[in-house]
Amino acid sequence: MWQGFKTIPVQVAPPKGEPKTAIKTISEHTSAAALTNPDLYSKKTNREQYINSLGIADDEKKQALADFDKYAESAKGLKDEIENIKKDPLNPEPKLKIVDHFIQLGRTEEARKMADEIITAYPDYSPAYGYKAKTYADKGDTNMAINIINQGIEKNPADASLYYNRATTKNVAGDTEGAVKDLDISMGMTQNPHLLQKFLFYLE
Repeated sequence: MWQGFKTIPVQVAPPKGEPKTAIKTISEHTSAAALTNPDLYSKKTNREQYINSLGIADDEKKQALADFDKYAESAKGLKDEIENIKKDPLNPEPKLKIVDHFIQLGRTEEARKMADEIITAYPDYSPAYGYKAKTYADKGDTNMAINIINQGIEKNPADASLYYNRATTKNVAGDTEGAVKDLDISMGMTQNPHLLQKFLFYLE
């Protein structure tokens, strides 16, 4: 069962280092800071000071600031969803949103652990299978991702979104024929032509 976050020590300015190393610390430091003090980097000037403290080249600062903003938003989202869980502990949706935020922050193991907790508590909750599969697909393990989606389909054979997720995953794995078959199933269930448009985007 989800027990909440342990106290994370906050280091406002991470140690200076090589540019790529410094940028990689943004996720860790931002998520920690936002969870323990969400107002710490709420102003743009504060964020810029943070980026300047990383000691990276000027031409890399713009991308670093964009990455920081993305991580800060996800980290704040984590905090918001933790409060929503307290208000409605039996609702799996806030937990699923936490999985998504973990994925955005690159905290894959925590995302999988939370997805597993949701699946254990709510085995018929289809979205949890899709998000857990994403944690593997994003790392290149499409076989595991497809296996997880298959588990979801066994529980919910009429869920069109699972077939769509399996279609996109099969496409990444190089199984275009299998992907098209799953897309046909998904479209047949929903009668949603936009699914085809979305899927063609993955083929580009």
